[in-house]
Amino acid sequence: MIKIDNDIFYMTAGETCRILKNDGGTLKHVYFGARVELEDDLGALGFGGARDEFRPSAVGKKQTRFVVTDARILTEKPSFDAPMLGGAKTLVIELAEQKLGLRAELYYSTYARGGVARRTVVYNDGDGAVELTGLDRFALDGEFKLVYATADGNTATGSVTAPSAERCVDNFVAAESVLNGDAYGFLCAFGDGALHGVIDGDGATVECVGGGKAIVPPHGRYVSPEVLAVFSDNGLGGATRIMHDVLREYTGKRESADRPPIVLFCPPIDVDKAVDAVGATGELGCDVFAIDVGSTARTDIPAISAACKAAGVKLGISVKPDSISRGGAAFCDGCVKNGKRYSVDLANGDRARAFCDTLAELIEQNDIEYLMIDLPRGGIQSFARGLFCVRRTLAERFPELVAEWGIAPSEQRGGRSLCYPPSMTRNVVEYGDGALKAAFDKATVGCLGYRLDPTALDADKKRAVRAQVFSYQNDAPTVMRGDLYVRRFAGGGLCMTSVTKDKSKAYIVCDLGDGMSRVKLDGLDEHNLYHVRELDKTFSGAALAYCGVPVPKDAATYCLHIRQVADYEN
Repeated sequence: MIKIDNDIFYMTAGETCRILKNDGGTLKHVYFGARVELEDDLGALGFGGARDEFRPSAVGKKQTRFVVTDARILTEKPSFDAPMLGGAKTLVIELAEQKLGLRAELYYSTYARGGVARRTVVYNDGDGAVELTGLDRFALDGEFKLVYATADGNTATGSVTAPSAERCVDNFVAAESVLNGDAYGFLCAFGDGALHGVIDGDGATVECVGGGKAIVPPHGRYVSPEVLAVFSDNGLGGATRIMHDVLREYTGKRESADRPPIVLFCPPIDVDKAVDAVGATGELGCDVFAIDVGSTARTDIPAISAACKAAGVKLGISVKPDSISRGGAAFCDGCVKNGKRYSVDLANGDRARAFCDTLAELIEQNDIEYLMIDLPRGGIQSFARGLFCVRRTLAERFPELVAEWGIAPSEQRGGRSLCYPPSMTRNVVEYGDGALKAAFDKATVGCLGYRLDPTALDADKKRAVRAQVFSYQNDAPTVMRGDLYVRRFAGGGLCMTSVTKDKSKAYIVCDLGDGMSRVKLDGLDEHNLYHVRELDKTFSGAALAYCGVPVPKDAATYCLHIRQVADYEN
């Protein structure tokens, strides 16, 4: 719900609300937190006077003051031809800076689960370019520690500048109260911008910086990245689960109501062997047979497509845009400019469109139904803008296409779980001499994939993979649609618990570290009775939460399946 009440702008998002006010022309931040009512006089409680909601600085100018000129509510959210979250009702607040001839529009979109997204658009009516700093800042009052999404889940506290892409997800930052259970999460949902967090004397400030400087050209405009902000009074985990729900529903990613497709990524093999591998893929229970277009000849793809149709398996492709210039018979023909092949920089609009056109031609000619854009470690930040442009454009032309990106497994399982839900990560089991079961267990908290040649598996390995696929099919709905709870242990252990919204089922994957003897299970209803399949015993939710479940000492991973059997009677 969004309301404009005289000079008060009131937005509710689930159990959260955000309040702004026009204070004599200056837009002030009043409140962002657990829901209160519009009629509450928060000014009498000391809220709403200290923080400006929008006060950017123009480089080289002494003072910049934007004054509120108008506000309205839109029933449909504008796109500005830029990556964004979906949504409908949006508050627009208009401001003007007369000295520099600038106009600004702040767009606030609310989500029922609890998030508010903000985007800033600045127009320059003058004859000279203007560079702005501090364009998108979010101020929080109180004592906080900053949390970044690192691969191992560590936190960064104190006064912190932007961490490197190799160390963390630089388009996400959270602020966690040191006094109570309040936590805020901020995400450039499509990666188009870095978030900087700074602890100051009486609170914290999170600033969003776009892919470059905020330069507004003469008689032009600058569109900032969109930032999703969420609040939870249940700590960082609560903020994470709210963010997961918003992203699942509003990123535009096509998802099955039951489970995501299981993809087999085939290594480079000749076309005759690939045709045989398609049949074996169907026997394993996988839904998609995916080939690497950088190592498959374009003339071989129709034969593989025909084999997929005969076997009832979907054809998929994976492509590495950063390595196209180094070869690839199937794809490089479409990535030529002025007679030269080039490496696709998805941050470059022209090259992103050329990349998209080439993909579309390949998809249309060969009935391709799955696309994986495989990114290097830390690459999602630099490629994100063009990546989502490609995915949005292809979705309009091919409604049934499933388009995903691939990232390093350590990033998927570690820090990225703080902001991205399991349904947005493809975890690939690499076939080799290692423990296939442990690799599979870790991969089940996400969309499952295999990278192997199915014709090279012996009968025992085929039975093992087929059993894994069927097991995953049963667990996937809980993982994809449920709430995720993550516990990290000092010895390197990691416990990821997926619980259905009604708390009737749970699926737990423990990546066992040194010294782990038991795990306490999060997210269950303490007053329910649950049957633990692996122990063949029934316990109260309270016992599982406070006492925990013992884990084996000689295993790399341990999984638990829990189902509600009754309500506990006092």
